[in-house]
Amino acid sequence: MNETITIASLHAAYTLEEYLENYRFLDLLLQQKEDEIDKYSAIREGLVSTLKPTGRVQETKRNKREELYVYYHDLIMEIEKDAIKYIQYYKAIKRDIETNVDKLSSFEQIVLIKAKYFEGKTYEVIAGEMNYADRTVYRKVNQALGELASIMQMRRKK
Repeated sequence: MNETITIASLHAAYTLEEYLENYRFLDLLLQQKEDEIDKYSAIREGLVSTLKPTGRVQETKRNKREELYVYYHDLIMEIEKDAIKYIQYYKAIKRDIETNVDKLSSFEQIVLIKAKYFEGKTYEVIAGEMNYADRTVYRKVNQALGELASIMQMRRKK
């Protein structure tokens, strides 16, 4: 993971809509990384049961089986550490997005933005659920985006 990428740099790198749409994809990435950790943890546990060093052989005189165990164990630990870093990073981005959205001035704006960008609903679906015309939803979402852009601009100046 490139640790020089900051959440603030994401604000500048994406349009506001792209930034919000990342929320849904972060859930997928989080699940992938958590599955990766589970997979490698299971492999590591399998190694423990089949290749566990006896402890009787000195470090310099390990047999091939023990060397294989140590190699894969260390590799899996490194992969898990890397996955955990990504998970922490993705969760921080999600919190940042949620924090910005929750600062909108009306509950309706929050609901609209979350429906459109967090849940991936279309304008038509949102309109049907909220009993609005499609055009009204489009207009209200754009108003909320304008306010959200102002909120984020103020945060950047601080």
